[in-house]
Amino acid sequence: MENHNRLSGQEVSDFHHLILLDRSGSMDSIRTAVLEIFNQYLLRLKEDSSELRRHFLTMYSFAYREQADDFMEHHFQTDVCTVEHLDLQYYQPDGRTPLNDAIVRAASLLYPQLELADVPVKVKFIIITDGIENASVFTTNDMVKLWVTMLQDKGWEIEYLGLGINPEADSIEKGIQHYKSFNTDHEGIMAFQFHLNSRI
Repeated sequence: MENHNRLSGQEVSDFHHLILLDRSGSMDSIRTAVLEIFNQYLLRLKEDSSELRRHFLTMYSFAYREQADDFMEHHFQTDVCTVEHLDLQYYQPDGRTPLNDAIVRAASLLYPQLELADVPVKVKFIIITDGIENASVFTTNDMVKLWVTMLQDKGWEIEYLGLGINPEADSIEKGIQHYKSFNTDHEGIMAFQFHLNSRI
């Protein structure tokens, strides 16, 4: 997931990580574990960073509550070396799962900014949820698939990670090529952690 420029005659690689994290009520039972895993992932990104190898984080969490659009920006194209750990205060699950709306909204916020850079860019877009779509207002699976197809054709790597669910059918409907399922018991959470860290 890199684009290249030059620093003192040396090639610089910029890695862009777009994280979309479900914040619906059902995530509450694994809230602490998910935050710990995200923070370990963040630490790994920091350890992998250097002047010639830079990681940037864009992160949103999402839910739907009656009369409320609860789409939250945590970071936007932020150098990971300046990012503090996410804590329980800023991640409080509640509501339903507007997954379609969240996917398109996250992509549509970041995509134009990277296009304006006018350099070839690849992005790692990771979707983390324990439930399938049940609350979107504006976006259908077909609309998601149009976005996903366009972004994958542009070189974005999109991955749908299901916690306690099998995302295969939903991924296929949305056109997402990479997906994986993890149980929410101890072994499953450890497997999720290992997988996420392996994606750096």
